[in-house]
Amino acid sequence: MIRLKKNKQIEQEQTKLEKRVASLDTAELIRWVDQTLFTIGKNVVSWDRSGEPEMLAEAELGAEALHAVIKELVKRGM
Repeated sequence: MIRLKKNKQIEQEQTKLEKRVASLDTAELIRWVDQTLFTIGKNVVSWDRSGEPEMLAEAELGAEALHAVIKELVKRGM
């Protein structure tokens, strides 16, 4: 959700995923990166073999989680 502040700056509320990611320490975030990369790759290969659209949906969820983690790491200056 996007909110307009009094000084007309746009502020975006954190999603549940972003809140969860922000609460983790850096070492845990790096483990998340490793796990999500593996999961994304596994699901894409499974989709290629089976054609099941659910595999791409799972890969997309993993990519969204990966994006949130990388954004948090950038914010922390890693």
